Amino acid sequence: MQEGTTDFGPLPELTSSARQAVVVTDVGGAIQHWNSFAEELYGWSRSEVIGRPAADVMPAPDAVALAETIHARIIAGSSWAGTFRVRHRAGTEFEIHVIGTPVYIEGKAAGVLTVAIPATSVAPLGDDVGVLTPREREVLRFSAEGHSSAGIAQTLGISRRTVESHRASIHRKLGTASQAELILFALRHGLVRFSSDR
Repeated sequence: MQEGTTDFGPLPELTSSARQAVVVTDVGGAIQHWNSFAEELYGWSRSEVIGRPAADVMPAPDAVALAETIHARIIAGSSWAGTFRVRHRAGTEFEIHVIGTPVYIEGKAAGVLTVAIPATSVAPLGDDVGVLTPREREVLRFSAEGHSSAGIAQTLGISRRTVESHRASIHRKLGTASQAELILFALRHGLVRFSSDR
């Protein structure tokens, strides 16, 4: 499915019915995908925002510069997780918890995937999380925050091969097949450590 000018493959289909706001922007920050929950959360229809700069639609006025800084950081290869102030189409402002990670096409950064929920709606750990071991939860959290296998291995003091084994086990237990699905799961279950990067 190709909504904007950049084809992000299966991402739109994977996220269309998610109960988190999933937005994909291209390298320049133009919105390429806007799922149904993003419509609900921000008040803009998909047809109204595709191709528009995300900075014109989502951030609260005093957060636009921060949004542009975060976007540039993610395009450069980092991920970002934190609490961020946004605005609804009607003008009301509110905070979200958001994870942003680069999207690569043929090894080159092609855009940014963000997954967000209202700051008041982080769910407690549920039964789905209970199938994971404590170490798998750590690997899942670091993976959802965009850390590489090598980075996770170094942080946890284990081998890269062990990290990959944990990742495979996580996908098998959760029935996930992609990084986007892991991000959605981690966000829904409050596994990501949020910070304010202002």
